[in-house]
Amino acid sequence: HRSREAELEAKLAEKEKQLSELEKLIPGVDSGRVADAMDRKFGVES
Repeated sequence: HRSREAELEAKLAEKEKQLSELEKLIPGVDSGRVADAMDRKFGVES
């Protein structure tokens, strides 16, 4: 069960990284909305 948790942690860390990259590209982007859209796209419940 621990590995599943670690996997989710890694996914979250990766998403955080992608969001910060996006925010650099698009100043003022609503990262919350982007995160929600990404969650829907990847089927992740927020």
